[in-house]
Amino acid sequence: MGLAPLSMGAEEASPAVDKLAEQVRPSVLTVINAGREGLAQGLGTGFVISKDGLVVTNLHVVGEARPIQVELQDGRRPKVTEVVGWSRKDDLIVFRIDALDVPPLRLGPGVALTQGAAVVAMGNPLGLRYSVVSGVVSAVREVEGQELIQLAMPIEKGNSGGPLVDLEGRLRGVINMKSAVTDNLGYAIPVATLQAMLAHPSPVKIEHWLTIGRLNDKLWKPMDGAWRQRAGHILAQGSGEGFGGRTYCVSQAEVPELPFEVAVKVKFDDVGGAAGLIFCAKEEDTHYGFYPTNGQLRLTRFEGPELSQWSILQDAESKAYRPKEWNLLSVRVEAEEIHCFVNGQLVFKVRDAYLRGGKVGLCKFRQTEPEFKEFRFGKDLVAPPNEAAHAEWHQVLGALAKGETPASSSIQLLSKDVALSHALIEQETQALAKRMEDLQRLASRVHEESILAALKKVLAPEKDDAINLAEATLLIAKLDNPELGVKDYLAELDRMGAEFKASLSPEEQTSPLLATRRLVTWLFAERGFHGSQDDYESKSNSYLNEVMDDREGLPISLSVLFLEIAWRAGLPVAGIPLPGHFVVQLRPLEAPASGPYFDAFNRGQELNREQAMALAGSGAGKLTLTEDIAPATKREILARILRNLLGSQGMSQPQLALPYLNLLLAIKPGDAQDRLTRAIMLFKNQQTKEARADVQWLLDKRPTGFDLDRLEAWMEQLPE
Repeated sequence: MGLAPLSMGAEEASPAVDKLAEQVRPSVLTVINAGREGLAQGLGTGFVISKDGLVVTNLHVVGEARPIQVELQDGRRPKVTEVVGWSRKDDLIVFRIDALDVPPLRLGPGVALTQGAAVVAMGNPLGLRYSVVSGVVSAVREVEGQELIQLAMPIEKGNSGGPLVDLEGRLRGVINMKSAVTDNLGYAIPVATLQAMLAHPSPVKIEHWLTIGRLNDKLWKPMDGAWRQRAGHILAQGSGEGFGGRTYCVSQAEVPELPFEVAVKVKFDDVGGAAGLIFCAKEEDTHYGFYPTNGQLRLTRFEGPELSQWSILQDAESKAYRPKEWNLLSVRVEAEEIHCFVNGQLVFKVRDAYLRGGKVGLCKFRQTEPEFKEFRFGKDLVAPPNEAAHAEWHQVLGALAKGETPASSSIQLLSKDVALSHALIEQETQALAKRMEDLQRLASRVHEESILAALKKVLAPEKDDAINLAEATLLIAKLDNPELGVKDYLAELDRMGAEFKASLSPEEQTSPLLATRRLVTWLFAERGFHGSQDDYESKSNSYLNEVMDDREGLPISLSVLFLEIAWRAGLPVAGIPLPGHFVVQLRPLEAPASGPYFDAFNRGQELNREQAMALAGSGAGKLTLTEDIAPATKREILARILRNLLGSQGMSQPQLALPYLNLLLAIKPGDAQDRLTRAIMLFKNQQTKEARADVQWLLDKRPTGFDLDRLEAWMEQLPE
């Protein structure tokens, strides 16, 4: 059957579809896609599923941390009060509106629809509000790791987030994408995925939802578009209203006197797009811009919003520019000249003194969606050449040319300037494609060495209390995410701790128990942090930065977050390593073993001793927590996080498991079992020299419980 817009009459629709449309339509509403400033940018579809105003749509319809607006069929625009749950992986969001008179759709069974089953969808395709279309289920198949319902029906822009119902009017799926293969094909998310989300709600008040990923307004002032931050990077979406869709974001920090330099690393996939730096920004729409566009580097003077007010001062190509990769853009502003660089190489000098003073910042044009990092400015950003690292680099290249492995001393020297070594590696991989695999291995070793060095520095204090748990946990995450800004997340933890502390009432300030209970409300009820239910094995759940960004994690990673914020407020709490689980305990100084436990994975549920033992899988009387399970040291917490990552990685890929084992042995160098495991992984990875060193360590230490005769026999067989 073809498209049958209800607003145009349904005489041609079958009686069954016509009746079904009348039944479903009252539950459907329009979702207005709003930019960060709340301005409407498009229409999507949503629908009500409960009498208390729960609405379902696609996450991409509203966008993360964006204002959410809906319009009912009678024209009312009820307020959105909270976000109840969301999933980037499943592209779903559930939120609540303050209208209680909208009839809800019935949720159908979670079992998969059969091939050929008749279904009906309703939405706002191409702006045609409340249109209905019918079709059949082509198949249920996996698309990019997600189970979706494939539909034989036309799906257009605006249908996203709309309901897919069976002939009984029961919800069976949520429309979420149009096929790129044919116009008469689309996909929907099965209702079972929605039901799983509803079973584990993570409510966040709308005022807190709007702050997720938001730039600090004391540091940045966005102008048009949607600017946000994630993992210490700045991301830009949307377009401005002026020519070329220009939008920019101005730093609020004071710029030094002339001469000064400004720099940023930028990456975007749109070859025809443009994004880069602005400087000397005094008034709105008045500034210079230096940015790549269509493979060239361009310097433009902007004196207003119109094209006639723009002056292209210089265009040039540069072999140093790398499309679709990270590029370092930098500008030196002098009294009479502007010097523009890309990846450290001068692109051009321009004599122009029309604009001086003002602010600096970032810009983008058209539909480009760039990512920025390491924005900085100052008197002199150009570091002196690292002669020792360059000399050692030539030694490394010589070794690689001979098929040799670079010396450990070379790796250690290069690890002291990771940014430089990565830049050299990137240049070499482009010039010498046949050596790419060796260079990538080298880059990993350099990065791992830098993480090892940083972690050892954090672990240097003998007293456990002096170890910075948050920094060490972020360094573990940085092992797999080299671009993670550790300092950015430490600053965010400080901000969260200060905000929580400021929220305490006078009574809570004098009662550790009341303050800890307040933290449970603040962290889980108000900000939506929750345990991962449908993606438990994801390594992201062990990365503290992603737990902070996505508000989802494992028992131990959520407990680390709980501990860090509590410690910043001066609360006497500790991590308790239950068998198979991890919780937090309030341990007051006068009676440290008497405090209650808090299960961060289950939204901070408060537990007494017996409940905690039950959670650990032990019966009462078999386990005395106060005697048998002491608080975990920070080293033990870090080791547990690494073992989770090692377990999720598996032991079948030694090159991926070895970095975790190296960090484990940096934390607990005397662990004989980890030493043996690393020896096996090194042997599998054909690093026999390093494997011999670990086996020799075991033979020298002679730990109990090990078959030393077998170790000696293996040592004899290992090549030197």
